[in-house]
Amino acid sequence: MKFRLTLLVWIFSLFSPINSEEVILKKYGISVNLPMGWTLKDRGGTSRLFSDSKKAAFFQVSVYPGEKFQTSAEMYSKIIENLQASGEQDRFSFSGLDSIYAYITFESETGRTQANMVLINGTEYDIVLIAFASGGNYDSYLDQLLSCIDSFLLDKDKNCPGPVSQYYYQSFKKKRGLESRIKVKGKAYEIPFDQNELETSQLMIEREFRILKSYQYPLDKVMGIGWSRYYRMIYKDNYTRLNFIAELLRTRVIKRDIDNKYKIAEILAGWIQNYKYRRAADILESDLISPLICSVKEIGDCDSKGLLYMILLKYMGIDSILLVSKEYGHSVVGVDIPGKGARFNFGKKDYLIVELNTNIDIGLIDRDMADPVKWRVVLSSRVF
Repeated sequence: MKFRLTLLVWIFSLFSPINSEEVILKKYGISVNLPMGWTLKDRGGTSRLFSDSKKAAFFQVSVYPGEKFQTSAEMYSKIIENLQASGEQDRFSFSGLDSIYAYITFESETGRTQANMVLINGTEYDIVLIAFASGGNYDSYLDQLLSCIDSFLLDKDKNCPGPVSQYYYQSFKKKRGLESRIKVKGKAYEIPFDQNELETSQLMIEREFRILKSYQYPLDKVMGIGWSRYYRMIYKDNYTRLNFIAELLRTRVIKRDIDNKYKIAEILAGWIQNYKYRRAADILESDLISPLICSVKEIGDCDSKGLLYMILLKYMGIDSILLVSKEYGHSVVGVDIPGKGARFNFGKKDYLIVELNTNIDIGLIDRDMADPVKWRVVLSSRVF
C-alpha cells in the first residue's frame, strides 16, 4: 500500500529574522514545524491539538509512557477500538523505531472523518501523530495534513527525513540501484544511488511547494515564515540522504584540507559552480530539483545548488545561511568562514557571500544584485 501522498565587495549589516511556526516539546525531546496559519488549539496533559486558521483540519501529537504499548501494532489496535474506526496500515521503521503508517476513517461530531496517522513505539515514550479533517475537507487539506506529520522531529535525529518521507521510501519493496559519475577537481568518482530515494526526495518538495503556493497571506509574511519553512523542510529531508557524498568528499577530496574551512568552502563551491544550470519548470511544479538529485546528476539552479552547498558545509562543520531575493529572482549562500569579500551580517556573525551559478571566487557578487535591502535570509544551518 502506498498513500498519496560583483563583482563588488558587498559589506553591510542587515538583520533578517527567520520565523517558524515551530512547537518544541522539550520534555519529550520532540518538535513539530507546522505550516503557516496552524496554531495550538488545545493543550491537555501529554497531548497537543493544532488546527489550521479555518479550523477545518487538525493535527494532534500525543505522548505516552514507553511501557504503555509493547508494539506499534498494539497502538494501532487500541486507537481503532477507541475511535470505532476502520482503515489500513503498514509497518515501517521511523529512525530505527517500530512504527506504523495508517489511513483511517471514523465518525465524529462533524461527520465522517478521515485521518492519516503515524504511530511510533519508542523506548522512553510512545508517540501518536494523527492529522485529520471531516466534512469534505480532507482532500483539499491532504498536503497540509501530511506536512504536519512530516515536520515531526526527534531531537536525536533532527536532520532526518520526516515520518511520511521515511515511510514512502520504505514502501518501495525493491531498490532501483544505479550509478552516476561526478567530477571534482578534475577527478571522476562513481556514485551509487537509489532511484526510489531520488523520487522520494522530489515528491516531498512538490508537496511543500503546493502548500507554499496556496497561502493567502501578505507577500512579506509568506517570504518570511512560508519560505523559511519550505527551505527548512527540504534541508531536513535531504541531509542524511547526502551522507554518502559528504563522506566521499571528506575522505577522498578534502582530506588534506579538512582543517582549513576556507579551502573546504572553496573546493565545494568550485565543484557545484561547474554543474550544468538547469531549472525544471517544464516537468516540476516547484521548479526546484532536490539537493540529492542535484548532487548525483550535477544539475540545478541557484536554490537547489545553494541547499546542497549548505548541507555539505554542515557535514564539514561549517555554518551557513541561504539568502533569497524576489526582486533578483536569485539566491546565494553566506558562509561562516574567514576571507576577503562581500559579507552579510546575520545573528551577530558576518557571512562571506558565495555565488554558485557562476565560476567566480568566494566573496564576489554581481554588482547588479548588490542592493542589501533586496535580500532576505530564509534558512540558517545553525538551527540544525
